[in-house]
Amino acid sequence: VFAAAQILHCSGIPCSSSTEGLTALKGTIAQVNVEFATSNLFAVVNCELNERIPFGERIVFINLTIDIQETVCNKSSGLDPANCSLIPNPDARTATCRGFAQLQDGVFVSVVVLCMNTSLTTTAPTTILTTTTTPTTPKTTTTPTTTPTTTTPTTTTPTT
Repeated sequence: VFAAAQILHCSGIPCSSSTEGLTALKGTIAQVNVEFATSNLFAVVNCELNERIPFGERIVFINLTIDIQETVCNKSSGLDPANCSLIPNPDARTATCRGFAQLQDGVFVSVVVLCMNTSLTTTAPTTILTTTTTPTTPKTTTTPTTTPTTTTPTTTTPTT
């Protein structure tokens, strides 16, 4: 019951209202900027903390929603996207992303990100990014697929 109250308590509040929210936000936007196939950085224009789910004494899962917009800063610049000017709409790429971050002892551990492109004029959202990462190896997690194969048993007839 207490965990449910904590989850409801966090619903829709600004990410900046808690240290955990800010930590999850930083990890999420960093991963978005690693994975997006664009030459410019994205910056967060809005962030809401949807859920805070404690898992034991040291681990917490943070579910957040961010609205992002393309900036004038190149990815290779090394700049913090929060300090970059936004490309004005409608020329900028924009998206809404859900981040599911894991923190342990207040430190960012990993994030799963799902972004929907909002700069398209389609009525249905288009998935443009789904990724899982850890801070030491920011890579997309994929599950290998295999095609089942069948083997036909062979029998040998003894020769006399």
